[in-house]
Order: sequence, then structure tokens, then C-alpha cells
Amino acid sequence: MIRAATIADLDALMELEVRAFATDRFSRSQWRHLLTRARGTVLVDRPGGGTARAAAAVLFRRGSRVAHLYSIAVHPGYRGRGIARRLLRACHRLAAQRGSAAMRLEVRERNAAARALYEDEGYRLTGQIPSYYADHAAAVRYEKPL
Repeated sequence: MIRAATIADLDALMELEVRAFATDRFSRSQWRHLLTRARGTVLVDRPGGGTARAAAAVLFRRGSRVAHLYSIAVHPGYRGRGIARRLLRACHRLAAQRGSAAMRLEVRERNAAARALYEDEGYRLTGQIPSYYADHAAAVRYEKPL
């Protein structure tokens, strides 16, 4: 079940971050900020309060009608089950409910699986950002009208 995360999910989010990403991980303080002070919402798929299967952070900028999918992570043990697609669609609904007209995101240029998902969900490529990640890997930017 996908729901808005709370501070009680912090440990589960940290565990998910470590399992889902080898680099460019959010720190505990970054997750705490996203959960308590950021202009956005963290959605989590954490049935029964156990392991977080997936999570996403959506940010909203004052005066902008473009939401930003800041992060999306799926636990490796749950990949390939459609969880990322369900979570992404929940992010779209959330953004639309908050008055956003579009969703924007960045993803590693070489992340073929994520790019295929975004393109299948109607995102269009809008640019490339060289040396975007800590390891200097390039990112590509996508946007989708909501």
C-alpha cells in the first residue's frame, strides 16, 4: 500500500536507500528534512510497517506548476513487480491534486530500465546534464504533462 511517509518511516527509508543505491545516497539528515521540512511529500510502499519496498520524494516549488520527482527507489528484492510504475502513478496523482501541471525528473543517462518506464508513462526527453552525479555520470531530464 502506497501512503505518505512519516518520521516513523525514517529507519526503513534509510535501509531502502542503502539497498537501492550504490552511490548518490540520501543521508539520514536529508531524509529527515524531506519528511519534516521540505516543500514536498515522500510516498512509501511499506506494507504492514515492515521493509520499505519502494519510496519516492516529490518536491513542489512555490510559484511553479511543475512538480519535481526528486527521488524514486525500489528495493532490489521487489524489482520487476510493477511497484515502480504504481509508485510513479501515485506521484502523478499527488502532484495533480496539489495543482501541478507537469512532473519533471532527472535520471542517469545509462539507466535504461528507468528511462523505459518513464517513456512508457508518457515522459519526454527535454535535455541532458553532464556530470550530474557524484561520480560525474550524466543525467537526462524528462518532463510529463499531468
